[in-house]
Amino acid sequence: MKIPTVMERQGYTIIPCLDFDRHILEVLPLYLEALRSLDVPPPIVVMLTLEGVHGAVLGVSEEQLLFHRHPILQSVLELPEIIVEDYGTAQDYQRIVRPAFDALWNAGGFSASQYFNADGVWTGPRQ
Repeated sequence: MKIPTVMERQGYTIIPCLDFDRHILEVLPLYLEALRSLDVPPPIVVMLTLEGVHGAVLGVSEEQLLFHRHPILQSVLELPEIIVEDYGTAQDYQRIVRPAFDALWNAGGFSASQYFNADGVWTGPRQ
């Protein structure tokens, strides 16, 4: 699957983290359910790769664009593989995808994704 990864805004190439996360977390359960219906046995490996991201910054907030601009140094950013050991719920898939999302945020200068709670469940932006 190929999704738009970057956009241009305020003179920056931006990876819109919220949209990226939402898209992956929306389609991953659908793809895994399709594999389950075809009797494909786990484990299943999911790989996420972002292309053309050299110099891009993470689009987290307007404030982040002003004060936290750490451009990604790679043109191709291969995120850690996601291993689905067994079919589960959307929340199960959120927990297993977190290391890949954290790696994206690491590449953008953050210690981890800010969109997960302590239990590893994706919450989106905190107000």
